[in-house]
Amino acid sequence: VVPTKNHTLKLKYSNVQRAVSQMRSGVPVLLEVWGEVLEDFMERYDYQCAFARHNTTGKFTITSKVTGERENMTQSSFWTWEQAIEEMKKPEIRQACQRQALEIIKEYSPTAIGKKFLRSVGYQGDFDC
Repeated sequence: VVPTKNHTLKLKYSNVQRAVSQMRSGVPVLLEVWGEVLEDFMERYDYQCAFARHNTTGKFTITSKVTGERENMTQSSFWTWEQAIEEMKKPEIRQACQRQALEIIKEYSPTAIGKKFLRSVGYQGDFDC
């Protein structure tokens, strides 16, 4: 379980780093969604193993865990804490969480991060790694 930290700067930036670090370990990760950076992460990856205890901004879209439809992200788009605990008891859900997390972390590997950095500072060549 990766709960959000509620200090303003930590809420804004550190929760995705904590989530990706847990995902890299290979264990099923249950992620609490709160704050714009995590909402942006959820919109980008549509990570299925998430719950919300707080209202989200509604600025982003996600496939609702309740309706299965694409909608503006709200608290009701996610499992509640209680629903998440029940869902995570199912082996097939935990395995799906692991598979999805392993796909997500490919974009956060040291090589991928290095390439993104080099592109951001103007490198336009090829990468042999």
